Amino acid sequence: MRRLLYDRRLFLAPLFLCGFLLFMNASEVNTHTGSTFLTASHSSVKAAGPDFGSLAGSWVQHGAGLTVFANGHANYVARVYTWCGPGVAPPCDSFQGNTIISGNQEQYQFTHLDNGKAYGKVISSTVGHQGADVMLEKTPQDTVTLHASFFPIPNVLCGPRAPADLCGA
Repeated sequence: MRRLLYDRRLFLAPLFLCGFLLFMNASEVNTHTGSTFLTASHSSVKAAGPDFGSLAGSWVQHGAGLTVFANGHANYVARVYTWCGPGVAPPCDSFQGNTIISGNQEQYQFTHLDNGKAYGKVISSTVGHQGADVMLEKTPQDTVTLHASFFPIPNVLCGPRAPADLCGA
């Protein structure tokens, strides 16, 4: 399987983490302790401003994930814990085969760094967060903390080297 991933650099490969689906360049897939994680370097996108490489990567927690690119673009997906069905208005979670498709899907654009913290805005959201401010900072134990006005508390997400019990199942 590894040979296929590295030989098909132009194709997108699905990644399933904590019940959500991410798509990234297949050449960026690596493994850590039997789980699949993605690095978020994206060679076809050139940074026009600050380099967010220190925050780049895939960060997960139970039911959510954040992928940050060195150019400051980020994808956030999270479960909303309401199943789609008759009479259920989006956002809602659904199944595609045996995979849960998260109802909360957002795009962030970080624009500047200050003291190691990235600041930006939500540029699209399935849950109405467009235009909201977001801030991301690297925190101990291979984690990042995402701050936003719509989170009641800061959102801690884990990298591939974080302790296994830190960010949920």
